[in-house]
Amino acid sequence: MSEQTEPSRLTFFLPSSMTEAADDTLALLTRLAGRLDIACVVLELASHGGVNTPSDTEPTETADGKPDKITLEGLIHGLQDINIAVLIEIDHIALFATPGGPDHEAFKIQMQRAKRLGCDGVHMNQDETLVSEARAFMPEGSIIGAFCGGSRHQAMLMAEKGADYIAFSLPPVAEGADNQFAPENEFEYVDGDKAEDPLVKMIKWWQGLFEIPCLACNLTDPERIERLIRLPTDFVAPDIALLSDEAFITRLQQLCGAAKTPGKEVV
Repeated sequence: MSEQTEPSRLTFFLPSSMTEAADDTLALLTRLAGRLDIACVVLELASHGGVNTPSDTEPTETADGKPDKITLEGLIHGLQDINIAVLIEIDHIALFATPGGPDHEAFKIQMQRAKRLGCDGVHMNQDETLVSEARAFMPEGSIIGAFCGGSRHQAMLMAEKGADYIAFSLPPVAEGADNQFAPENEFEYVDGDKAEDPLVKMIKWWQGLFEIPCLACNLTDPERIERLIRLPTDFVAPDIALLSDEAFITRLQQLCGAAKTPGKEVV
């Protein structure tokens, strides 16, 4: 059972458009790291077949057509220098692009890229069979995160395979649907009480039974984010778009506390 008494720490998932705009992204996160306790960022990379590419080893262009001053490697190392751990999101769609997946060769290529870039670990998506393979492939001490959506069963399988944290999120809401929590995702109300936020209920269930930290992600609703922080959830990942709202950033400061300066331990 997790005895979570420390304030929630923040994680941000960065889309490939931000990982390729390395200068602007590093500048943004450096400013935010002076105000917020950012434990980790998860980078979505544009797919280049896993080989060295210009976006890995050479500057790309900024929005105004000028060359970036830093590479993707430079972005990763720059974030690490300000005590933010950097994980690479493994492209789950590419692994299951053909029937009979996962494609282990595609997985190996992605893992080689993550290792070559010097990141702190990888973020896996809904396949427990690959968690232990990722652990064997990455250097000792690397962080292996695992996303399970809203499935308690999947969460427990990934934990058994050695994930360092389990990421939960609400399933997509079907337009016009009466029940936004699809049965196939097992995101049923934990104890039948429909009065409480189901993601909050799921986090309570996990933290009440397991020691492995959890992450609440894909969060676009500031009120839900505040509820999760108040639990407190181990790690909370607000949508990066919310950071355009200065009032929201100030509220995160109030809820989570100021930036921390020690090393980049995530788990």
